[in-house]
Amino acid sequence: MKFFNGTASWIAPEDGVMQNCEAGRAMLFRRTFQGKGELTVAVSADTDYRLFCNNIEVAQGPAASDDLMTFYDVVDLTPYLKNEKNELVAEVVGFASAFPDFYRGGAPMGKVALRDCFILDGTLKREDGSSEFIGTDKNWEAANCSYINFYRCPGVPCAGPGEWHNGESFAGAEFSPAQVIEIGFREENVKNSNLYYRLRERIIPFMDRKIEKFKSFFDVHGISENELSKMLDGEKLTISPCSKIDFTLDMEYETTGRILLRFLKGKADVKFFYAENFFVGEERHFDKNLPHDEMTGPMNDHVSSKGGEWTWKAFYYRAFRFVRVVITTYYETCELQLAEVEREVYPYKKQGFFDSNDLELNRLYEIGYRALELCSHNVFEDCPYYERVQYPADSRIAARIAMLNCGDTLLAEQAIIHYRHSIRENGLTAGSYPSRSPLYLPIWSLHYAAMVYELYQYKGDITLLEENLWAIRRVLEFFMRHRCPEGGIGKLPYWDMVDFARDWFWLGEAPKSDKQSSAYVTFFVAEILKYYQEMSEIVGNKFDALWAEDIYNQLKKESEIFYDKEKKVYADNTDFDTYSYLINAEAILSGISDDRELLKNCYKLDKITTPAFFGQNFVFDAAFKCGDLATAEKIMSDRKKMLVPGRTVTPEGTPIPRSECHVWTAMANYGLYQLYAGFKILEPGGTKIRITPLKNSKINFKGALFLVQGAVEFDFNNSNYSVKIPKNVTIQLADGREFAEHDKYLKL
Repeated sequence: MKFFNGTASWIAPEDGVMQNCEAGRAMLFRRTFQGKGELTVAVSADTDYRLFCNNIEVAQGPAASDDLMTFYDVVDLTPYLKNEKNELVAEVVGFASAFPDFYRGGAPMGKVALRDCFILDGTLKREDGSSEFIGTDKNWEAANCSYINFYRCPGVPCAGPGEWHNGESFAGAEFSPAQVIEIGFREENVKNSNLYYRLRERIIPFMDRKIEKFKSFFDVHGISENELSKMLDGEKLTISPCSKIDFTLDMEYETTGRILLRFLKGKADVKFFYAENFFVGEERHFDKNLPHDEMTGPMNDHVSSKGGEWTWKAFYYRAFRFVRVVITTYYETCELQLAEVEREVYPYKKQGFFDSNDLELNRLYEIGYRALELCSHNVFEDCPYYERVQYPADSRIAARIAMLNCGDTLLAEQAIIHYRHSIRENGLTAGSYPSRSPLYLPIWSLHYAAMVYELYQYKGDITLLEENLWAIRRVLEFFMRHRCPEGGIGKLPYWDMVDFARDWFWLGEAPKSDKQSSAYVTFFVAEILKYYQEMSEIVGNKFDALWAEDIYNQLKKESEIFYDKEKKVYADNTDFDTYSYLINAEAILSGISDDRELLKNCYKLDKITTPAFFGQNFVFDAAFKCGDLATAEKIMSDRKKMLVPGRTVTPEGTPIPRSECHVWTAMANYGLYQLYAGFKILEPGGTKIRITPLKNSKINFKGALFLVQGAVEFDFNNSNYSVKIPKNVTIQLADGREFAEHDKYLKL
């Protein structure tokens, strides 16, 4: 069904667009009509909507959009219609007049906004054969949503505002005719539009929602523990008049979702303070029996009930394990229920698993997968609590895990579209996108290019190359403008973020990359040139391939300026005053060096920079590539430092992470397959793979990973090495033998 052919219009409240709402504006839009029938609608908003049909929530969206592409959602309303009067109501949150402040909080960084408005298209086909256009036009009404107000949460730099709900609903709103702004068009038929909106149907599925329950409580004040125990069992909580109670709920694992607060009787104020862990000054832990600072968020919500029965849940999901609850009652008894959370994550279908005789490796896999889930919603997110923004480097790691654990490429494909859209005049992608911040991280643009290559290797879709090669060329041309007379590439503008290694902290820049030639920049650009050459050859762009090959050869020769012949390693720069594992790993990944002992030579240095957990992903890649499996196994073993009691997701880093949930540390969820099964894709689309089990390891395991063609299953132990592959996949063993038998276990 084709929507947005020039009938539905963008609409806004009649009071105009820009209001002084520093943390976001809530609006209402309404349409009533008579009769049952078939009704499928397409709906979108600037910036977010929640759609109700006859008081039932039916959809929330759209997926994250930008100034070139605004997603819309297709929703079947037929099951919700009645024979009599029907009512559609949309709660819409707009951030056009709000802007994110990294230090003060406010609007979410990842929401691109132009003006506060809403659009819906669809025609009701009644059972009697008549029809009625239901799309947004002059028949719609609008109102300010006075019962939802947003406020800044300092300390939550980019994730968005807190919410105050005053207990009212759209039933009491004062509606008036909506202002029709302009006709809505799909991206392929846009015509004479002054707005940037180019509507495109949602690429990814709707989020998965299911009910979870809090498991326990602690820090109880003003109420009996027996009453709270009953509350967690689903019974109502009765609070005396003029009381203040304070307690903290524990989910016992981190989640992302919305608390379901059901008021049954009486007036009350309820405040929620969300936390991933406990603070004790600068220290963190998860033990509720140990001392901890007062839990104050920084993300928090405030709900007021004016009486009656109703249910509150926040407009936006929250990330938390612990939630402190403070309830104040007035001159009457209050009754409520507070035991459930509506969990919300991207609907991955978990296909892969890893089960070994090393319980710590199993736990790494488990918490890595949960981190992937909680960092995946309408985009890949670096962390769901503090920033909730999509970065190319984080997305690259998340995409690897989503592919091998779930066979899912949709979020990765959408992310690549976003990054391609973000290319600017300087040739770089945005450092994060969609985003309202003009952040430039040159190295992150290279991760975008690597992500395209890795997704192509997994999926084998040549269209991916045809759509992105021009953008990757633009990125490479940026770096070509920063070649140095002495050789190599360096002196980069903007934020030359590489990795938050301890010696590079806080900016995370490779030493002196803003002043002279940088080995890391040179090697990483060389790696992307190799990928660009290969991808150009695949699509038949031989001149582009030759261009990349020529520059790669030049950089390979120039890289000699970084090589320390005495130490037999590469220095960070031409001063030979610092060395790092990550830069030598990049020499291997780029093909600058074919020395299989290079990483081992790094061990011999008296002083060398060790990468943070993000950079370790690529040292691991290099160790695996050059066959240095001892180093790869050590890196994997070092990941066990994350397994402190109470931690249920992979953190941003250790020992004191800002964010407890960060997908770039979930290396185990692809690395375990590489290290212990020797898994490698040999041909695009995974039609040929290599399996070389690490037979001298003490690790016995069975597991499965997912390719486009289906699951690859392993069963490796000291007495049995077998593998089962799906149809249309050929397996190559360490000795070069190849097999194409599928759907049965092959003895290796």
